[in-house]
Amino acid sequence: MGINIAEYFRARESNDGNQARDLGTRKDSILGQIEKIKSEKRKIEKQRQDSQSLLDKVKQRGLPATRIEAEVADLGRKIEAAQSEISSLQQKYDAFDVPAQADFRRMNQLVEILARNKCVEAAELARAGDCFAYLPVGQVKHDKIGRPVECSIGLGSFRFKTLRIKPDDAHFRKNYWPPSLDWLPDYPSRVDAADTEWQAFQSKSDVCAYLNKSAGRLILTNTRFRDFGKREYGKIDDREMDFSDVAFSLEALVDDGIAKGGGELDLALPYEDNPLMAHVKSRIEALTTSESGFACAEDSLQSPEILEIIQQDWEAIAKAPWSDQIEGPMALLKYSLEKGEQARFWCTGIRSNFGFRLRTPDHDWLKGEIYIKTDGKRCNPGSPIEMQPATKGSDRQIAGLGRLFMSVARSSD
Repeated sequence: MGINIAEYFRARESNDGNQARDLGTRKDSILGQIEKIKSEKRKIEKQRQDSQSLLDKVKQRGLPATRIEAEVADLGRKIEAAQSEISSLQQKYDAFDVPAQADFRRMNQLVEILARNKCVEAAELARAGDCFAYLPVGQVKHDKIGRPVECSIGLGSFRFKTLRIKPDDAHFRKNYWPPSLDWLPDYPSRVDAADTEWQAFQSKSDVCAYLNKSAGRLILTNTRFRDFGKREYGKIDDREMDFSDVAFSLEALVDDGIAKGGGELDLALPYEDNPLMAHVKSRIEALTTSESGFACAEDSLQSPEILEIIQQDWEAIAKAPWSDQIEGPMALLKYSLEKGEQARFWCTGIRSNFGFRLRTPDHDWLKGEIYIKTDGKRCNPGSPIEMQPATKGSDRQIAGLGRLFMSVARSSD
């Protein structure tokens, strides 16, 4: 539960008004004291002027003037004291800086529009940068071996910002499987908690609001709204209204954080002075581990070199027994290998994963992929091929033989 936006600004408007009135009263009191002392000073100045005139006449006649001189000097000291007190009070008066009141007319207008957008509460923040902790990080993309290379920062209301990630050999997605191997029988169907959080947050059409208490301003997903609340001569007034003068834009704060980070997240940096990048880094690190279950192919091998690596597993296909489950492209592949036909292989970029083509007697191709589980065991001689259930609407066949898994389909190109 957050703070009620309307109640907060009503209380603040009342409090600001009371403070302004209190400061105004105190300033008026000081100003009254200044005017009173100025009035007294003017009287003393008049007395000193009269005494000085009398002193001048006494001296002209050669009469004793000691008493009158002392009186003139005393009045001069009183004038100086009054002026000193006036200056001191003037400094106090000037120090009472009555802060400019917020534009509560605009703020109340914004509160009404937010209410129509089902936004009545805001999360309280000590600092503006604290709002980033509420933002989900999702839609993480990876390279072939599972290093994060891109993510999205959710702003709510179906809005998000994309951020590049510098590939780091110390961070790999936990339980990562390359999408190109989604044909493998044990390919995981995984929904991460991060993905669930992302979908739940982004599916909210309501405006997300945060209250920066140190600045006394709202932080909103967006500060631009179309107000459909007013009608004039039967027409809806749907002009766009910008409230950036009374509220911060979350999108602008995120843009600023990304720009300060150079537009790319480096998982090796601490980001002590960038709360947005520090938040995104922590979310990405929670999804990663220091070791990858997959590795990039070290070299772009030629077809004969690949055959040397996979030869024992590949030749086991021809030596496997036939069964009624072996049909279509897989049957044609096995038959061709039994006849001694040679496939052509290439690297996919993932170690132990290779593509292949084999020309058929009908002058089309068998095209597919193989993957060898390096932690698996080779099949025994004569082990059967384990066919996997066919995918509806696809002529691709998938089978396993020991540690070798293959996907094959006929292709005309």
